[in-house]
Amino acid sequence: MSGAAHNTVQFKDEAGGFADGPLQSVCREVRFSEELDYARSLIPDVRAGEYERHFLYIKAGFDAYLVWDRIGDGADSVWNLHTLSTEAEVAAQTIDAACLGGMRLGVHIAEPALPVITTGKGAAGGAYPLAAQQHFRVHAHAGEDYVVLLHPRAAGAPALQLEQLECEDAGDGVRLYKLCRADGFWCVAALNGSGQARRVHIPGGTPLRLLGTAEMAMAEFTEDRAKKVGTTEPGSEIYGNVESGSVIRGDAASGILNLEPGSIQIAVPL
Repeated sequence: MSGAAHNTVQFKDEAGGFADGPLQSVCREVRFSEELDYARSLIPDVRAGEYERHFLYIKAGFDAYLVWDRIGDGADSVWNLHTLSTEAEVAAQTIDAACLGGMRLGVHIAEPALPVITTGKGAAGGAYPLAAQQHFRVHAHAGEDYVVLLHPRAAGAPALQLEQLECEDAGDGVRLYKLCRADGFWCVAALNGSGQARRVHIPGGTPLRLLGTAEMAMAEFTEDRAKKVGTTEPGSEIYGNVESGSVIRGDAASGILNLEPGSIQIAVPL
């Protein structure tokens, strides 16, 4: 098995090439919900000081995958992408590939901020009608993270837009990204790459609802907290409609997200 497989990170070895990584990882967290699936894994690569992958499937009308590879120190690296395509448009931070079956794959590379993207080709495993497919590599320096949005869609369907948001109180290591559909509906991804908990005001002050946390919030309801159901009092720790599962945690309804170290949250407007 090649370490340059689809959607994997390889680190530079002593000879200057990119080495195969470990065949197994350590799953640290998994969550599934109607709007968001999430997995967090430790990748025990000896050439990375620390390497933790966050993989999110954002449903809720977006149908996109967000990958955050949180990397501490180590060696220079590459992020491999195989697209089952023979044609693609490559810009400074995006790849838009024409794939099999009338599909397109939109790739937004949010991090590294100024990526070097190289293009090659290789075999297509499986019974695909391609003698070779395009291989892309995104290059990063030692210790740089990867934040990549993958958006598969039918040819002719509108692409998603991704932009970074400025936030004065974010602090070092905290990044905010806004993902926007063609109809204007959006979500925000908040990443805390620092070693400290952070309380972040999302620009605009729009009331928010976290995706993928309703079940957890419902499980934390106590008799006293349940009395707050249906209220919209500022400072309410948890409120909402328990029966419908529409539960809001923390300060999201005030446009504030509480981020634990090394965590990521996805929120949409209320």
